[in-house]
Amino acid sequence: MTFIHRLGIALYWVGWVFAILFAIAGALFAISGLISGGRISGAWVFAVLSVVCWVWGWLMRYILSDI
Repeated sequence: MTFIHRLGIALYWVGWVFAILFAIAGALFAISGLISGGRISGAWVFAVLSVVCWVWGWLMRYILSDI
C-alpha cells in the first residue's frame, strides 16, 4: 500500500466525517425551523454540503487509489 493510496483512504474518511457533521447540522436546522415555525432553507444548504463532502471523499479515494 503506497502513500498515495493511504492518502486517498484518509481523505475519504475526512469527507465522510464532514458529511456526517453537515447532515447533523442540517437535521438540527430543520428541527429548529419546524419547532419555531420558521423556514428550513438552511437545512437544504447543509444537506447539499453533506452530499458534496461525501462525493469529494469518494472521488479522492477512487482517484488516488487507482493511480
